Amino acid sequence: RLEDPFSLFRCRTIGNCTWVCPKGLNPMAAIGKIRLALLQKGS
Repeated sequence: RLEDPFSLFRCRTIGNCTWVCPKGLNPMAAIGKIRLALLQKGS
């Protein structure tokens, strides 16, 4: 559950978070999937 679902749309998908993630994760892709799920749920 997100405290503020609109905060996901502040991401500009530049990818800096992915490049510097010390765990080798891809936060940008995860944010994109959550965005898509929210949009599909709303329609």
